[in-house]
Amino acid sequence: MPATKHSLPHHSLDLNAKEPDPQPNINTAIWDLVIADMRSRDNGGHKKYATRLQAFNGRDALVDAYQEALDLAVYLRQAIEERRQELLSIDNPPFDSPEVAG
Repeated sequence: MPATKHSLPHHSLDLNAKEPDPQPNINTAIWDLVIADMRSRDNGGHKKYATRLQAFNGRDALVDAYQEALDLAVYLRQAIEERRQELLSIDNPPFDSPEVAG
């Protein structure tokens, strides 16, 4: 079932603000989505490498994980910055915006 769009609280601009407790709703549990994603990645990796991820596979798992964590940090910061700019543009529309031009 698709989720309805919700506005983000303005405190989300403060990356150190305490988040409110989660509220139950009708959306799919995120754990279920993550598990499905994990299964899909496992299948994709098996197709690509003809084996599933196993210990002692010739790769350094710490280096792989660290490189992935660096990518994750960049993607997370990108999403935060995009949301911040979107929220700022909602609060401060440009002068040629229909909301301001009247």
